[in-house]
Amino acid sequence: MKSLSPHAPAALAPEDLQRFLTHGSIYASGTNSFFLAWDASRDPSGSPGLSNLRFFCPEFFAAAAPDNESVPKGQAIVDRLTLQEALQSYLTASPKIPVVSWEAATRDVFSQQFSALKGLIDRGEILKGVPYSQIRASATVSPSWIAARLHAALRKESATYLYGTWSEAEGIIGCTPERLCYYEQDTQVVTTEVVAGTKTLESYHYGALLNDPKAIREHTLVIEDLSERLSEFGSVEIGTTDECQVPGLVHLKTPLRVLVRRASISLRDVVQRLHPTAALGVYPRNSAGRAWLQEADRQLPRWRFGAPFGVSFSRDPENSRVNAGFSCLVAIRNVQWRGKLLCINAGCGVIESSQLEWEWQECLAKIQSIRNLLDL
Repeated sequence: MKSLSPHAPAALAPEDLQRFLTHGSIYASGTNSFFLAWDASRDPSGSPGLSNLRFFCPEFFAAAAPDNESVPKGQAIVDRLTLQEALQSYLTASPKIPVVSWEAATRDVFSQQFSALKGLIDRGEILKGVPYSQIRASATVSPSWIAARLHAALRKESATYLYGTWSEAEGIIGCTPERLCYYEQDTQVVTTEVVAGTKTLESYHYGALLNDPKAIREHTLVIEDLSERLSEFGSVEIGTTDECQVPGLVHLKTPLRVLVRRASISLRDVVQRLHPTAALGVYPRNSAGRAWLQEADRQLPRWRFGAPFGVSFSRDPENSRVNAGFSCLVAIRNVQWRGKLLCINAGCGVIESSQLEWEWQECLAKIQSIRNLLDL
């Protein structure tokens, strides 16, 4: 995993941990290090904190809004072991956390999304789309509850990126296998990852996805989508497709890179061009597909599910080691909450050969993988 980390990981004071768990954010800055932030402000004139770090955590349909960046007043880079130990100590001293009772997944709404999408595909209006399902629960989210979710994710090292942001009223925590973009100003190279096509580990052997026509077709459409969008910045290089194992699941994964022709580029520039990719949206990106996405959200609000979730640095004039750049994930494999309402969403790629039952089972497998990963 590439890292934007310009400093060595540090210890975390108990009072800072409490602030972080009450109103904070986390972003995997490397395989074993994490950006932590707390007391975020949307005032760009606020304290620049650690190397001018900014968080970008919009909802799915609000990624282009101008006020989606926050500047944390408290920031730290912490290694995995240090964070695990701090969270364990916190949980040991905390009251026992009640077990969450989840409702059944929303098959009826998923079936409606699937049928409408297949109609568009059969009429040739689009080639691919991503319906999704959801499970819900009611619970009180406390700092201890957040600590337990983070601690569970840190115990299970995998090829995923831990991320999250929360306040007293709402939040999201997840471990995504998909990075939307990564950029360092010194190299002027934007990289991204195509992650599409899925099998459960129970039915998996190496090569199963690489030889699956449906998975290859679905994956290829996402490559085409991202290549088209990235070509605005320069010539796109497509890497080798391989299988990537994450907790409970296997995906196809292909790296893409482009040497940017512009003198400068921002996280918002890239997000506005790439989001939502065909891995979470529709392909091609046309009015019929956008209308379907909006109707699906009206039936089953997605909030930040599938949205961009990123961090960016500006150049620090006092520290030549700090390189300006940004990193952004795709916010999938997560739990979200607002007040006492919790939800877990999971989607699946649908093309002309897709069958309802297969796609439904894929959604259920993804939901279960999230519950296992976060001990939910």
